[in-house]
Amino acid sequence: MTVERATALLERPKTTSEERSRLQDLEKSKRGELRHIVARTRDRFLLVPLNDVCFLRMEDGVVKVKTQTTALRTDYTMGDLEARLPNPPFFRAHRSVLVNAAMIAEISPMAKGSYLLTMKDQQRSEVQVSERQSKTVRELLDR
Repeated sequence: MTVERATALLERPKTTSEERSRLQDLEKSKRGELRHIVARTRDRFLLVPLNDVCFLRMEDGVVKVKTQTTALRTDYTMGDLEARLPNPPFFRAHRSVLVNAAMIAEISPMAKGSYLLTMKDQQRSEVQVSERQSKTVRELLDR
C-alpha cells in the first residue's frame, strides 16, 4: 500500500505538491498559530502581543523579539516562528529575520533588487531584505 502510494505520487507531481501542502497545513494545525511571543527577562516571562512586534532577529544564536521600545530574548527557533506566525503580516526578510509588515515605516530599494526596511521602532531599526526574499516585499508594495 505504501509503495503504491509513493509510486502514484512520483508519477503525478501536482499530487505531490498537494500532499506536501496538506502535510504542512496539518503540522501548522497541530502546533497552532502563536497569539503572542513569550520573551524572557532575568527572572520572568513576558507575553508580547503580536501587534507590538516589529521584527524577530537571530543574534549570536539567540532569537530576539524587537518591539518599539525594547529587545527581548526568546526561546523560539526561527523555523518554529516562521511556521507559527500569521503570514501576513509576518514574513521572512532574511534567513535571520522575520518582519511584521505592519511595522514597516519605509522601504528603500538597494542594489541587485533587494530592499532596506526602516522599522517603526524608536531606533528606526533597519532590516535588509535578501535578494531571494525581495519578491515578498514587491508583493507588499502592490497591495
